[in-house]
Amino acid sequence: MTTKAANKKTKRASTKVQKVHESRSKNLDQCWELVTFLGFPWEEAKKYKGAELVFLLEKAEENKVEFLKRQKREEEERLNRERYVAQMQQQQQQAFQQQQQAQMQQQMQGNPYQQQQPPQGLPPQ
Repeated sequence: MTTKAANKKTKRASTKVQKVHESRSKNLDQCWELVTFLGFPWEEAKKYKGAELVFLLEKAEENKVEFLKRQKREEEERLNRERYVAQMQQQQQQAFQQQQQAQMQQQMQGNPYQQQQPPQGLPPQ
């Protein structure tokens, strides 16, 4: 056998192996869809073929779409909560800073050299 013929034979065998691998991979992916989105046991999912499989894969796809929509909605809600909490924290921090500034201004408006009177009943310092 020539090298060219051997290469051709090897290429055909390789293509055949690749097709078998792709088919097996497709079957595994289909079973995974049935298991994941319809809750079938793995052994049960492997049994379906033809029109039944197509129908079940369509139902699995519907469930998958609903799952992804719900997941997106929950993620958006989580992000909105986080933004709200961050905004509230920022507002509280600003209010606290304003309060501190107001207290400092009041202290500075008074005579800084004047000793503050102690509360009633306590001796002066």
